[in-house]
Amino acid sequence: MKLRGRKKVALVLVALAALPLAYLTYAFAQRQATRPRRPATSGPATIAVKAGDNLQAALDRARPGDEVVLEAGATFVGNFVLPFKAGDGFITVRSSRLAELPEGRRVTPADAARMARVSTPGAGPAVLAPPRSHHWRLLGLEITQAASSLTYDLVQFGDGDAEGPQDTLEEAPRHLVLDRCYVHAFGPQAPLKRGVALNSAHTSVTNSHVSGVKVVGQETQALAGWNGPGPFHVENNYLEAAGINILFGGAPPTVRGMVPSDIVVRGNHLYKPLSWKLGDPAYTGTRWTVKNLLELKSARRAVIEGNLLEHSWADAQIGWAVIFNTANDSGEWSRIEDIEFRSNVIRGAGNGVNLRGRDEKSGVKMSRVRVENNLLTDLGEKWGGYGIAFQVLRGPSDVTIEHNTADAPHAALMFDVDDPAETADGLSFVNNVVRHGHYGVFGSGGAMGADALERFSRRWKFAGNVMAGADPGRYPAGNLYPPAFDAKFFADAARGNYRVAHPRFKGRATDGTDPGCDFDKLEAALAWHLKPPAAVR
Repeated sequence: MKLRGRKKVALVLVALAALPLAYLTYAFAQRQATRPRRPATSGPATIAVKAGDNLQAALDRARPGDEVVLEAGATFVGNFVLPFKAGDGFITVRSSRLAELPEGRRVTPADAARMARVSTPGAGPAVLAPPRSHHWRLLGLEITQAASSLTYDLVQFGDGDAEGPQDTLEEAPRHLVLDRCYVHAFGPQAPLKRGVALNSAHTSVTNSHVSGVKVVGQETQALAGWNGPGPFHVENNYLEAAGINILFGGAPPTVRGMVPSDIVVRGNHLYKPLSWKLGDPAYTGTRWTVKNLLELKSARRAVIEGNLLEHSWADAQIGWAVIFNTANDSGEWSRIEDIEFRSNVIRGAGNGVNLRGRDEKSGVKMSRVRVENNLLTDLGEKWGGYGIAFQVLRGPSDVTIEHNTADAPHAALMFDVDDPAETADGLSFVNNVVRHGHYGVFGSGGAMGADALERFSRRWKFAGNVMAGADPGRYPAGNLYPPAFDAKFFADAARGNYRVAHPRFKGRATDGTDPGCDFDKLEAALAWHLKPPAAVR
């Protein structure tokens, strides 16, 4: 039967109207086919994400207990968010070849082929844990830039998102793990301001490699935290940055009164490549802004142990390896309290450890800091500094510097204030092996030795030390003042073995042990994560 003309037109119009719906249905089906699927099970799931799949969709779909497994060798470009999930089970995001990256072993760039790559396309982070995000583990991932333009943070744990700043303690993301990850700049000339931002709670960075963090004219950090409560666990990582390799504090926290606390920094290698050092044969031509290797500006209850800190030269600062400096940019809040810096090796720096006790703006002082059993070598003019082992400024309280061996040519202990209100209260300098050098123990106005201790500290103790080259008449009794460190004093200083060997000095510390560093204890601390360096074998 033939259709009349009007009926034909109506049927054609209906068919045409149905085409967009059919196309949308087909397109949706095709998209769903390429999205990572969750198995139909009520228990923990494994969500496989292959090259070309939607990684953010997998992260959004994952539930506590799940594993999001990224195809090794695949690249996922974007600014990926670890969203809030109800429940306290960890969601693991890992490489499909994670089993080839053994637990407890620090990864290197050579492991990249076993990893999945996550890249940011621009200034924003490759991975963001926003406020209230929690219980995420990132394992065996390469995290980098997709191009050589400036990126601010490759991994951003906390401190706000598009909805606003993180301004309450409850908003801090928590229970975050970065393990066996390779976090790095796009290439040798790519600017990168920060590897990992730690503005979170219950966070660990372990067995990872962070490198290429550098910018001309800006401070950079491999790891930095200023607006998260902790605890923080930073263990067995290679951390490379031009500015400051590890920094806690500095920027004003948006959470009022926030002090990063309960910090463990153990078994890491903090390093600046000589290719960044102007005048070195390895220099490659770009003068990245260099500051120091480790700095605390606001921190409470920290243990820094068994780390190797190498290369810090005068540039934007004067080449200190380590600075404890009670300050933040606003002056509203900062604390450095209950800090232990022990069994570390510092080598290749302008100067050693600088303890600056007071925030100039808020007046808060540093208190209860212990610097013990460290080895400091190769300090001085080669690195653009003076060669000062230890410096105490602006009146910290209850500072102990004990059982350290420091081969510094300029001074053993410097004060640099001339105000009685700024004197150190409760300074103990005991059982150290140091050179007197040009100034020994010295403060502004020409005070030296016992005079400097009286002028710049209260309740001081100076005993059991060996200070080579000092005038015994200017220093307190109860110490040893040989004219120099002769060839028999150390076991083999030329090869880096600074154990006390001379029988006259063995067992002469106030506790009956050898003065200076306990090398058995130092080697044990270093052996946890790396082959002991030549200096302490």
